[in-house]
Amino acid sequence: MSILQEALVKILLAPMDRAGSSAFMRDWLAGLLAFVVVLLAACGADVAAKSRESVTGFRQAVGTGDPRMISQWVRYPLSRRYPLRPIEDAKDCMARFTELLPAPFLAQVAASSDGDWQQVGFRGVMFDSGRVWLDDQQRMRALNRSSEAEIARRDGIVERDRIALVASLQEYDEPVLRWQTKTYRLRIDRMGDGQLRFTSWRRGSPLDAMPDLELLSGVHEFDGSGGNHHYEWKDGERSYRCVITLLGAYESEPFELEVRRGKEVLQSEAGAVFYPK
Repeated sequence: MSILQEALVKILLAPMDRAGSSAFMRDWLAGLLAFVVVLLAACGADVAAKSRESVTGFRQAVGTGDPRMISQWVRYPLSRRYPLRPIEDAKDCMARFTELLPAPFLAQVAASSDGDWQQVGFRGVMFDSGRVWLDDQQRMRALNRSSEAEIARRDGIVERDRIALVASLQEYDEPVLRWQTKTYRLRIDRMGDGQLRFTSWRRGSPLDAMPDLELLSGVHEFDGSGGNHHYEWKDGERSYRCVITLLGAYESEPFELEVRRGKEVLQSEAGAVFYPK
């Protein structure tokens, strides 16, 4: 039994021996409070030590500037802003290395101090206001800003995707998601006024065909804190829900289209994300 555990047992059992003394109860409560403060400090120090260890290893790897070594400190897949494909593995990371992690950014990370990184509960360790997140395995799990080269490549993909559509659908701010089920081709776009637009075609229809369904005023809601979320549009008594399951989607595709009437599910089809080139 540790010293902290022995102290806790003594504090908890003491009132049973000397019940009835108000002065003693006051001292007992003060002792319990002091123990809690010490315990929290010990736990905090442990978390801080683990954070420093994680940051030190990652920072040293980045300091080498070696794509092969740095790629081993990434948790895959590493998401990029749609319609860019995620970084799937170390080989993919090395192929896109200069675009993903430009030299000025590597220098900034390598020169950082422990104080530049913050432990944020179960979410991990954060750098530069959330630009980089490390997980509990000391790997980069998120990179939330893009280099100029990556932004330029994304803009090119977005414009090529836009002009492939029928003219009436080309006015939007950015694509949010495209995916395909066994029956449909689906896409969600964010309009200039912030609205979410849903369009769908029968699979196999020409890319520049008019959609079979077009809905505006969609809502986007998160389902818990694990990253799962959905988009939903109303059309009379029916609703069209696009469900994205990131947590728990290990044996099936994480994207699903549901057509509902009230709480009744009329149709449900899983699908896969489509990435335009």
